[in-house]
Amino acid sequence: MSDLNLNSAVKLSSGYTLPLLGFGVYRNDDATPSVLEAFKAGYRHIDSAQMYRNEEQVGNALRQSGLSRDEVFITSKVPSKDHGYERALASIDGSLKAFGFEYIDLFLIHDPLSGKEKRLETWKAILEARDAGKIRTVGVSNFSVKHLEEIRDAGMEMPAVNQIELQPFCQQKPIVEYCRKNGMVVEAYCPVIRGEMNHEVIQSIAKKYSRDPGQILIRWSLQHGLVPLPKSATPKRIHSNAQVFDFTLAEEDVNALDALDRGADAPEPDCLWRALRAWSEINDVCENESFDGHRKCIIEHTFHLVLLPGIHKGELHSRRPSDFISSNHSPLSVHGAPPGVAPCVSIPGTSLQIPSPFHFKMHIITRLAFNEQGRITHHRDFWDIKDVMGLVPGVSLAQWLGSRVMARGLSFAYHSLSNLLSPANDSSIPEQDLESAAHTLTPAASYSATMKNALGLEGI
Repeated sequence: MSDLNLNSAVKLSSGYTLPLLGFGVYRNDDATPSVLEAFKAGYRHIDSAQMYRNEEQVGNALRQSGLSRDEVFITSKVPSKDHGYERALASIDGSLKAFGFEYIDLFLIHDPLSGKEKRLETWKAILEARDAGKIRTVGVSNFSVKHLEEIRDAGMEMPAVNQIELQPFCQQKPIVEYCRKNGMVVEAYCPVIRGEMNHEVIQSIAKKYSRDPGQILIRWSLQHGLVPLPKSATPKRIHSNAQVFDFTLAEEDVNALDALDRGADAPEPDCLWRALRAWSEINDVCENESFDGHRKCIIEHTFHLVLLPGIHKGELHSRRPSDFISSNHSPLSVHGAPPGVAPCVSIPGTSLQIPSPFHFKMHIITRLAFNEQGRITHHRDFWDIKDVMGLVPGVSLAQWLGSRVMARGLSFAYHSLSNLLSPANDSSIPEQDLESAAHTLTPAASYSATMKNALGLEGI
């Protein structure tokens, strides 16, 4: 890995080469200056998308840079609102027009949320656009093994690229292994964990190499054979993220970062509240078109609120979130207790005994509607108090009644706050697929943060 440099590239199954370091422009409403700075720093790979609404700015940056079109690798993506054969073809033409290009180097299906039929129709359209010379390489984003197998089963050409979230806390090993076995290059978005790099392992390795944490994480991606796509609008950070080719992480440091993997949920490092917050379950995400042809979405989920009195942050920092969340969604193991003694829970791998937690569940349905530009135009939120639960089994009647009163109070607070915490009309859609973004598109995320502050759980 020591021979890598800023010009290193990987050959794709299409025959074209992809620069190993990309520059992301998600949530960059003024992308032209950032992309110009990225070109100055040496990047030659720009990752955009129709959903980002900055394809035109990326095209303008390339024209202003003095670089030729064939010196830069440009990616775009079609979101689920434009899935389907005809809509996908039209969206590709729209991207070409916005960029001002004759071709797009890599074009991806941004998310798999339109359903099998539309996914395959969209893939067919992308392949045809590739054959027509509008696209050079075809790929997908946020696809699981199931979605990729659908393409194979349909007898269609497999993607050259799958772009997914990858970083030490979220390594998604099964899908990465599948992609590699099937000749797909894996691109890593959010390689610097959205700036959440305070974990002691990351900090200690950064100190060891006299590097900033972002550089350590990007280098980790490169040494795993991934194509990281860091994003920034800050010139200093843009340059710093590209300065990752003059050092190599030792094997023991790579292994230390590998050991941070927390599975698909990838909560924030060393943060029990987030570990339990991530326990919130998305039960279903249903998308379809309304009578006027616009997209609408129904997100059904269960929001869990667990209060754990007496837990101290320092006692829990060595515990992984997987220690608290079992396959049947029951956090912590509950132990019985003799009469008159409150039941308690044990944290696996420790001797800690915690008083029985308050555990509340709310069944919530969020309805979203979108306009032609993919922006939220209408929102309604419903909650079901029948699903609110009290303390763990074995509590006294007084405890149960107290829990029910608290549960109703929490539900009333949620109902009262939901309009304030709902996504505003004309809100932007997050980068990731709706299933991953559902927490941020519903009041539950803001509600949990509000309760966290109210209950004095800051820093946990």
